[in-house]
Amino acid sequence: MEDIAYRVIAANQVPDQKTIAAFRQRHAAARGSCSGRCCRSAAGRSHDGADRAGAGPSTPRARPQPCAREHVRSPRRPVPLPLNFWRWLPEAAPSERAFFEAFFTWVYTLGAHADGSVDQIVEEALAFPHQQSLGAFQAQVDVCLAHDTADRLSEIAAPTLVLSGELDVILPPSFGRSVAAGIPNAHFEVMPGEAHQPFQEIPDEFNARVDAFWRGVEARGLSSPHLPAT
Repeated sequence: MEDIAYRVIAANQVPDQKTIAAFRQRHAAARGSCSGRCCRSAAGRSHDGADRAGAGPSTPRARPQPCAREHVRSPRRPVPLPLNFWRWLPEAAPSERAFFEAFFTWVYTLGAHADGSVDQIVEEALAFPHQQSLGAFQAQVDVCLAHDTADRLSEIAAPTLVLSGELDVILPPSFGRSVAAGIPNAHFEVMPGEAHQPFQEIPDEFNARVDAFWRGVEARGLSSPHLPAT
């Protein structure tokens, strides 16, 4: 399924309804044969005329994670292209369910779609009682588009591990590599086969990598681990 999203990004296009429909059709076929809070916060327009957005509770597979995360621009790709798509999507989607289904195609792996995890997250988001307005969601996207802290990365002195999902189409590994390159002595790793939410889809493996990193820091007795970016 990821190939549709990759082709859209490579062509610098906003996915249209035909593309979304094709993605969902392939998702359903794959499922028959066998994606923190901020990532589930999204907007949809209700049929009663009110602007609404969903922010569902965390899936049982997920460990609670902080979502106050700064977006850092890459010199080669100044703006994450999915943000433009997300800003347009709540106005174009025919329903809140359709919004979430399209939104999460960017977020989770094929496995999470195929095993029903994404369907569960969609249901939780739709049932969540504290809905975000359309305007608030789009304002959040606008802030992400405008925010740039790349010039402050060099000020980070704490030991830093940067993890990227190999199949992340929102922030591909090139973004993580750029972030790690800007932080003194940061260590960069790619999680094979993972997308934007490895800490949610495979929390045990994600946490094991973090634990291993900190054990290395403690073993060296350093305030900053001198680990090369990989």
